[in-house]
Amino acid sequence: VAAYDDNATTTSGNGNASSTTNSPDGGPTLNFDFPFVQTNGPRDANNLAASITNLFYWNNINHDVQMAHGFDEVSGNFQYKNITGTGLGGDFVRAEAQDGSGRNNANFSTPNDGSSGRMQMYLFDNIAPSYLTITGAPAANGQYLFAPVAFGPSLTKKPLSGKLVLVNDGVSTDGGDHGCFSPFVNAAAVAGNIAFIQRGGCPQLTTLNPRSTNAFATKVKRAQANGATGVIVFDSLGTTTTLTNFTGTDTVGIRIPAVFISGADGFKIRAAMLAGATVNGSAVQGAVLADLDGSFDSGVMSHEFGHGVSNRLTGGPNNSSCLNATTGNQTMGEGWSDFFGLWLTTKPGDIGSTPRYVGAYVNANPIATGPGFRHQPYTTDMTKNTYTYSQLGTGSGQYSETHDVGEVWTTVLWDLNWQFIYKYGYNANFYTTAGGNNIALKLVLDGCRLQVCNPGFLDGRDAILKADSLNNRGANSSLIWAVFARRGMGYSAVQGPRTGAGGAPLVNGSVAAFDVPPKATPIVLSTNAAAAGSSALEAFPNPAQDLLTVRTQLSSGAPMQVVVMDLLGKQVLEPTAVPVARMQQTGVELNTSRLASGIYVVRVTTTEGTFTTKVTIQH
Repeated sequence: VAAYDDNATTTSGNGNASSTTNSPDGGPTLNFDFPFVQTNGPRDANNLAASITNLFYWNNINHDVQMAHGFDEVSGNFQYKNITGTGLGGDFVRAEAQDGSGRNNANFSTPNDGSSGRMQMYLFDNIAPSYLTITGAPAANGQYLFAPVAFGPSLTKKPLSGKLVLVNDGVSTDGGDHGCFSPFVNAAAVAGNIAFIQRGGCPQLTTLNPRSTNAFATKVKRAQANGATGVIVFDSLGTTTTLTNFTGTDTVGIRIPAVFISGADGFKIRAAMLAGATVNGSAVQGAVLADLDGSFDSGVMSHEFGHGVSNRLTGGPNNSSCLNATTGNQTMGEGWSDFFGLWLTTKPGDIGSTPRYVGAYVNANPIATGPGFRHQPYTTDMTKNTYTYSQLGTGSGQYSETHDVGEVWTTVLWDLNWQFIYKYGYNANFYTTAGGNNIALKLVLDGCRLQVCNPGFLDGRDAILKADSLNNRGANSSLIWAVFARRGMGYSAVQGPRTGAGGAPLVNGSVAAFDVPPKATPIVLSTNAAAAGSSALEAFPNPAQDLLTVRTQLSSGAPMQVVVMDLLGKQVLEPTAVPVARMQQTGVELNTSRLASGIYVVRVTTTEGTFTTKVTIQH
């Protein structure tokens, strides 16, 4: 890894072995401890050195962990010198901190094996929370977070304040409130007021000639042409709380301010307007603070490195163009990258049902509550992450954009990872094969290696099943089927036509199904919270006196057999058959009042294997 400062004000080479780069020097003691103070700004000498050091560290962690699980030299990993003599060397990652070519983003370019991958990490706007205050509608009155846009006049130069009017373009769905065609049917009502417009909805209008666009700036221009004094765009997904800082290319001539609010907030305000309320709004932008540095967000860096991994494994090291990231395709590249970021930042004590977010730090969001970049958090709890295969498509509320599509793929991989943790336990040593988390990562990587060029979701599912058959003789096939079926990628699911860019399956035409193959062993998936790093079995209290509770998040296709033995293997309590759901929820209570004080072994037998833990009885 060559990690260096690539700010617009810095003279650095291209990161090749012979080029000059601006990187920290640890001195003769190799001390790379640079105190970080956010308020000093990203170009502060210590802050910059800390940024580059952290970028270097996380690229190396990604390289080493991925290599331990199969992304090795022959597979096309990023390495200056290939020790084994297989694959092509000279292709270390060029990791560019505070890259001056952009903002509020990050990327990774992946040429074929032998040429360096390039990670560009940017600076991010850091603006104190900005609030839209709504009045005039008791059902919607209050303050709502908004994101400013990167075009048009600032709110300090041209305030956004006044009456909100829901637009009607006469052609789009939801009463025409997508603002896809001008003049608006209610242009007279919009004139002199703030246009309230729903995101998306335009490319589907095939009767329009020319076809309309969803571009944020274009919608603002249409509103301006209809006399609006400002624009509020709300997300088209009514459950989301995510905010996006929109840029635009068609921005020339925009003279009115615009902001973006979430779907959850937007539809609440919209409902009040449709009910007849006269809604007024006033937007106040928060103070501009020192920029945030993407090289301090470990999840984002791991996400970007993950693009290099999935691109070189899919199609092989000499064909890194097998993941076509075209809108409308079932492309999963963003999904693998989010998964790698989540996987590498999991810690002992984490719980699968706890929501996780991507990009919370660079979006100045609380790490625990996000929302980061994505529409829904990643969690095994389907009440908080509702995604199934049915989410793909171009219909209202469905996903066709590559990052959105990737969210659904990450969700099922994240579920799979936690089911393997429940079955095999969690191992904080990421460089070994033991532990459910390590087994799951190996299957995901090998699945990338085995799948077809430009795969769809069901291709990815089948490749993971194939990897399990090769690595584990299919020991986990029923569990894998159950996980994918839970999210609509079951046995009878249909992938859809392979007519997208590069022969990739389209998001349209896919059909969800929630069944498993007839020969698969029925599996009841673990749904309760279980902490990573905890034993596969819980036995408590420990020490116990007269009563001992045994509980587990293990899966089984039949009731679990619970038995207590002494250290010589002799059964001291009669075996008990316990339904799976009961074992996962309340557990089974055993009467240990007649057992002598001492150490015993609790054994639980499932269709997936036998598991034990020690307990102490103390009277």
